[in-house]
Amino acid sequence: MVIISIDNLIVNGSFESGDLSYWQAQNVSITSTHKHSGYYAARMAYSSTFSTLSQTLSVEPNQSYELIASLSKGDLQASPVIRFQVLFLDDQENVLMEGLKVDITYDSIPSATDDTWIEIYQTTDKSPPTTSQVQVIISKPASSLITPYVYIDDVALLAADATGSQGITGPTGAAGPTGVAGPTGATGPTGITGPTGAAGPTGATGPTGVTGSTGAVGPTGITGPTGAAGPMGATGPTGVTGPTGVAGPIGATGPNGTAGPTGATGPKGVTGPTGVAGPIGATGPNGAAGPTGATGPTGVTGSTGAVGPTGITGPTGAAGPTGVAGPTGATGPNGAAGPTGATGPNGAAGPTGATGPTGVTGSTGAAGPTGITGPTGAAGPTGAIGPTGAAGSTGVTGPTGATGPTGVAGPTGAAGPTGAAGPTGAAGPTGAAGPTGAPGGATGATGSTGPTGATGPTGPQGPTGITGAQGPTGTIAPSPFEVYVQAGAVGGNGSHASPYGTIQQGIAAVSPTGTVHVLGGTYPITASIPVNKNGVTIQAYPNTSLVLQAAVIPFIVTGNGITIDGFTFTSNAPYAVPFIQIGGTNHQISNNTIYGPPQAGPSTGWITNRGFITNANNMTNLLVKDNIFHTMRQPAYLNPGTTGYIINNIVYNTRGFVVDRCVFTFSGNSWGNPENAVDIALLTGTQTGPPYDPLTELSDSNSNATISDQR
Repeated sequence: MVIISIDNLIVNGSFESGDLSYWQAQNVSITSTHKHSGYYAARMAYSSTFSTLSQTLSVEPNQSYELIASLSKGDLQASPVIRFQVLFLDDQENVLMEGLKVDITYDSIPSATDDTWIEIYQTTDKSPPTTSQVQVIISKPASSLITPYVYIDDVALLAADATGSQGITGPTGAAGPTGVAGPTGATGPTGITGPTGAAGPTGATGPTGVTGSTGAVGPTGITGPTGAAGPMGATGPTGVTGPTGVAGPIGATGPNGTAGPTGATGPKGVTGPTGVAGPIGATGPNGAAGPTGATGPTGVTGSTGAVGPTGITGPTGAAGPTGVAGPTGATGPNGAAGPTGATGPNGAAGPTGATGPTGVTGSTGAAGPTGITGPTGAAGPTGAIGPTGAAGSTGVTGPTGATGPTGVAGPTGAAGPTGAAGPTGAAGPTGAAGPTGAPGGATGATGSTGPTGATGPTGPQGPTGITGAQGPTGTIAPSPFEVYVQAGAVGGNGSHASPYGTIQQGIAAVSPTGTVHVLGGTYPITASIPVNKNGVTIQAYPNTSLVLQAAVIPFIVTGNGITIDGFTFTSNAPYAVPFIQIGGTNHQISNNTIYGPPQAGPSTGWITNRGFITNANNMTNLLVKDNIFHTMRQPAYLNPGTTGYIINNIVYNTRGFVVDRCVFTFSGNSWGNPENAVDIALLTGTQTGPPYDPLTELSDSNSNATISDQR
């Protein structure tokens, strides 16, 4: 079960009001059939229907937050995609940035029929300095798939110190060892003791314990000779008791005699008065346990419960040694019995028998009122950190920088002296002499050379010459396929260590199919930036803002396969231009936030600023996905003769997408607050049939979009 902190910013996050109080909802209901805790949970609609649940709260700037929620599904069908988003807003409800966006993937939510839930823990980016509000959005995009109900419970938004967004929570790792317990805080003063409850019925008496072993018998004393018994005469008066003789050795203990009558119990002393109970202190807040306070005065003792049954009597202690009996005087007549003397002290208790089993415990009396809770003691030291979870997969390795030129080789060291020559091998046998020529005749041919003798051993190697000095190390040249830009940098070469200062420089330097990495910062735009190199990606890093400061189009895109990803576009005033003008083929606009400054009055009178426009009859297969468009005349104007896909975007406070005689597929888009005038406008001359008809399907697949059909 998720325990929601008292610092939870979400109101009614566990839906225990039994309704959707404090939430803005579409196609969401309250149910008690399946819940993670308490009595109720929220239920998103089944089938392909779009559902959304959102709440806007006041928060602090420069702070990260942790989003927590529990999810389950209604039956064994595959679960849909569920999206969690956190948007940071200023006091005018303008979106400053998207602090978190994470999708719970298809078929990854367990079934509530087994009472199984997944718990989502995600940390947002840090809120911008002008943040005053946050909007938490949980949505189920419309889909062509038949999906089950999705149950949501225990939603919380807590202040956190972590930075960076988290991935989907993995399975919980094994618990680490328990930390050493901190010292116990001091006990608070004892409250007044409540009256003792009525005594419960006495439990059945357990069986008598096993009798302890009898001690060893001492040696028997010597028996004196028995005198002859004389005839019994009349009993005379008791003679004077003679002096006690020296005690003989202790004889064997005889059997216990019959116990004499118990002496009268003395009167019970008067019970002293009970002290006055101390006043009850005010209840302090629960803090960490502090040191134990001094024990307060004991409260008034409640009435004593009924006395339980007397325990089993232990065996009588061993009798003290009997003195040697003096001679018995003649027995006098029995006098009247005197009053029983006071009971003598009990002998030493014998060993206690084994305790019998405890009787059935009587019912506990009603508890007295709880005493005042003392302040909580200081928290003990944090337990040892549990084992580290499995490491995430390593990110893709960036491209290796170009190898610098090899340094100049140092001079070759002087050659060492040549080793001494080995001994000459034995000469081979001389070949047979050729026949001698006739006198005066030509010299005969030389006989064949005999075989070469064996080579003598090699002489010792001379010392190695001195190594020349190492040449200078070459420098790493910047790569034209990985170009870096940092706002305000001066004199850079486009490498990560020394970036260019403007986006224009980065695009001019990058090669086709390369990437311009635009590092975080604010980039004022006062002139258009042409982007015309095929396959180039312009990738913004977190907290990268392009601020338009003149009536120019920031990006003018032509060519093929260009991607613009991750930027925040805005302007210092409304300008009647789009932020992106796009022509060519196979481009992508993704993960951007595009908005204008607020404009007064109804949107029909706003300056015509737009997120992007397409070049008429000169743009095909555009993909626009996962962007946020708001607070401008239109998110886009789609000109005639262009094609593409508009998928999973969020649009609000505009006059909607304008479709003018072009062919675009809309899917999974959603609409926030303030609402758009319309979500999609189909102008005169736009084709009928797919992908726009039937209009009910177009609306259903885009979060119940409002469609203005002017065809």
